[in-house]
Amino acid sequence: MLSFNVDKRGIGILKIGKEDKSKKGLSPNLFVELGNLIGEIEGGDYIKAVIITGEKDEGFIPDIDLEEFLKFSSEDDGRLFSLRAQDVLNRIERCRVPFIAAINGLCTGVGFEVALACSYRMASDNPRVAFGFPAVNLGLIPFAGGTQRLPRLIGISRALDVFLTGRVIDTAEALRLGLVDEVVPEEILLSIALERALMVSGGRRSKSKRFGFTRRLLEKNSLVRKILFSRAKRNLVDKKHLRSLAPLMILESVEVGMSASFSRGLHVESVYFGELVVSDISRQLLRFFLSVDDIRREFAEQSGHIKPVKKIVVVGSNPLGSQFAIVAAEAGICVRLYDTDYKKIGEGLRNCYRYFKGKLESGAITEFDMRRRLNLISYTCDHTGFRNADLVVETFFKDLGQREEILKGIERVAGKDTVLILVTFSTPLSIISSVLPSWQGRVVGVRPFLPISNTGIVELIHQENSPNSAIGTVVDFLRRTGILPVFVRDKEGFFATRVLLAYLFEAFELLGEGAMVEQVDEAMIEFGFPKGPFALIDEIGLEFLNKVGKGLYESLGERFKMPLFLEKMAMEKNLEWEGFYNGEGKVNKSVYNLIEEKIVNDRLLESDFKVKERLCLRMLSEAISCLEEGIIRNPRDGDVVAVLGLGFPVFLGGPFRYADSLGLGIILEKLEALSHRFGSRFAPSGLLKELALERKRFYDA
Repeated sequence: MLSFNVDKRGIGILKIGKEDKSKKGLSPNLFVELGNLIGEIEGGDYIKAVIITGEKDEGFIPDIDLEEFLKFSSEDDGRLFSLRAQDVLNRIERCRVPFIAAINGLCTGVGFEVALACSYRMASDNPRVAFGFPAVNLGLIPFAGGTQRLPRLIGISRALDVFLTGRVIDTAEALRLGLVDEVVPEEILLSIALERALMVSGGRRSKSKRFGFTRRLLEKNSLVRKILFSRAKRNLVDKKHLRSLAPLMILESVEVGMSASFSRGLHVESVYFGELVVSDISRQLLRFFLSVDDIRREFAEQSGHIKPVKKIVVVGSNPLGSQFAIVAAEAGICVRLYDTDYKKIGEGLRNCYRYFKGKLESGAITEFDMRRRLNLISYTCDHTGFRNADLVVETFFKDLGQREEILKGIERVAGKDTVLILVTFSTPLSIISSVLPSWQGRVVGVRPFLPISNTGIVELIHQENSPNSAIGTVVDFLRRTGILPVFVRDKEGFFATRVLLAYLFEAFELLGEGAMVEQVDEAMIEFGFPKGPFALIDEIGLEFLNKVGKGLYESLGERFKMPLFLEKMAMEKNLEWEGFYNGEGKVNKSVYNLIEEKIVNDRLLESDFKVKERLCLRMLSEAISCLEEGIIRNPRDGDVVAVLGLGFPVFLGGPFRYADSLGLGIILEKLEALSHRFGSRFAPSGLLKELALERKRFYDA
């Protein structure tokens, strides 16, 4: 939706927003409407300049609704869309009247493309203002001329950094790079923009900051450019497991545009956008992003009427407790860190300090920001502060005895409306909360993924009698800290721990059959996981696997029977376990001492393909069983948890999307074959059999 008004001085104010507020973004028809409006502006002699700014509640310019991209059925659809967008922004850039971008919110994607085509760019000092091209994270490239305008504005190497990382740039860096001409207080953005519009329309403009003379001179040299692009291309090719072609296509679009001509670069950009937007990888990434957005919207609606969380107490200054304190302080929430002695609290506070110090050193925050956030974190060894807390987050998940004792002490001093979050990785919430009668109705469980600040997701466990107010309070806290909650049923292992242990236990089975540690890990990294199962086990710890594995075996039976190799390790009382990898990142050869000598000598390695297949099918099978048992509400939730929490390859869309792409009939056949060979842990679920028989899928599209 375009809103355009012209004042008596001949300055037009153009606002671009969503016509339907329920939509996730703009319609592709935006560029048709914008093109028509530019025609009117060019023909209106009374118009001296145009200011483009955003609606107050939508930021600068919303991006295109990603669901619209999924409607493109051919490369030509994407290419023609790109050509239309390029043409409109070229007209803005060459228009007889100057366009001024008054940026009052998030300026990414389409918004950034439009801003780059303007004659003058200014931003407010609101912290919500940020710039970037996230297209590469969706397997796409900019489509409206961004690959040509940005390197001409800030230089090739800096532009490639923005394109290839998909990172967000704050106003301070934007000003330093020359992305904006000035930054002004939010309250006077529009009035200053009106002054600048008159100034620019009169042919005057302040000298803006651009990339340095030396850099510009160097990048104009064809030999220097050739070296620069060659090095960038080599860095991309060296990434063995690069899945999407988007980074290479961005690089080539920039190279052609800077070496040949602007118009030639636009042509390459449109062709590559058309190819990518209908590629399998991009479609999976688009669908996944939309799934995450859907969950965020659902929970935003749920927390809208709840009193905001202002103060929390984190029980436990262990690394997990420190992480909860960090994300709360980042969100501007007051935190009281509680533990049983000051030595433990000291370590927790050091963890918080190290985190914010690291952000300061990276340039992500200022020293003032660091001090302000650290000042929000206080500490105690007694129960002061509990009565006024909106939320208590309890993180003593390892020792149930200690947990019960501490919680009963807190129970006596907490406020009657205080909500309790219990951290649990496998034990059902109903078992933990059964010893806390006065908390009934105010207890919610979370299964976090570490580090919380990176993964940004938790499984949210609640009991049948939990009122909406308790759940809403927790959801409000999670929403404000940027953590995505996904509902799971209160049953042993929930979703993530069951799927994770099925995967890790199968890795142990492979090891016991003679597979090499490095072979298994490298195979799964090649498949798309950020690290292999044995490297992950070193992080999680054998104690956790043993403890949680026993609980799952007691509850779910043979599917979680302890692998023989893991049992041997648990039985070795004098085993000085240093992990599968040593400090230098090399495999600990002592691992193989626990394997029967005959297996080591007669090692018959599974092929890498078979390794991947077995491990993935164990994950898929367990994920489908969880869906059948109602642990997760739908396949979408399972895919989001698996990708964000467990590292399942995002370009495959998650276990359920991946299962659809393989074909449920094929998966059923493979699981039945593996079940005959290895036993009931591979036995397919009734749901899989039913769907395969009826030739159905988990998703309609």
